[in-house]
Amino acid sequence: MQENSLFLNQYLIESLLGSGGFGSVYKATHLTTQLSYAIKVDKKRKGNVKQESAFLYELQGGEGIVKVYEAGETEEFTYMIMELLGPSLSKIQKQQGGKFSLDTVIPILIQSLYRLQYIHSFGVVHRDLKPQQFLVGPNNNLYLVDYGLARKFIVQGTHIPYQSNCSRAGNSTYASLNNHIGIHQTRRDDIESLAYMAVSLMNGRLPWQQSSRINSSVKWNNVYKIKSTINLYELCQNCPSEFVMFIQYARALDFHEEPDYEYLRRLIKGIQPLEGVPEPMKKSESAAKVTNSSETAPESAKSPDEPPKSKKQVVIPKSKSYMIRRK
Repeated sequence: MQENSLFLNQYLIESLLGSGGFGSVYKATHLTTQLSYAIKVDKKRKGNVKQESAFLYELQGGEGIVKVYEAGETEEFTYMIMELLGPSLSKIQKQQGGKFSLDTVIPILIQSLYRLQYIHSFGVVHRDLKPQQFLVGPNNNLYLVDYGLARKFIVQGTHIPYQSNCSRAGNSTYASLNNHIGIHQTRRDDIESLAYMAVSLMNGRLPWQQSSRINSSVKWNNVYKIKSTINLYELCQNCPSEFVMFIQYARALDFHEEPDYEYLRRLIKGIQPLEGVPEPMKKSESAAKVTNSSETAPESAKSPDEPPKSKKQVVIPKSKSYMIRRK
């Protein structure tokens, strides 16, 4: 679609907000109401937007879920008309010089865990978490968007069976180790991807990030070699040691296992100032507005330092700490 063109004879297309393999998103204004919307379109033969709208209709009403006002198809496109949200974490991060301060990343993580817990409660796994998929919206809340790769892990009330030799899906930078080796993604993979995202928000990039010009298969293989062998404390340098625990917990989850979201939130809330890290850098207005919101959950009697029992043992190294604890 072109700028200043009409869509459905009702919406004036103003600008392209973003595009990718699963459609393009435009800012548009309704001619009668003069209200602004986001319109996502995709070639009809692909059908990705149609599938995404089905997931979003099911998730409607949840905090951090974009409102969908209409979905349908024309002779050429499938489309969704949605509420217009603010910038992505990726865009804000670039405006901030490539890194977020710890006091910004903590509430981002806490809100993100609520978003994942919500979509997982509907049997949906996102499969493509990255900073571009989190937008700042009304009431300073984070919105998890783009369900073009989402899939159901609960079908007719039953968890899907273990599957291997699957196609890799999502972004190689934030993909879980199991995604790399072709194991079907479930809740644990979203959690692991979120952990990598947290490190990238703090440090600006991940050690395995590859040029976009590299062949996709080569890139995935190169990333896996580094990701599967790197020392987690090296990966999480300049980050709190709780980030190491977060990654270890995610990697220890079983295929069918439900993550303990509240344990992870307590873990993140318990982070203390870092030794040698300067005062929180000045945040943009948008970044500063990313708060913990009003969402709360009952606190368990378990300590944040005691991860919930899993079928796999979570090994927490005790030999190294980056933290200064408040006295």
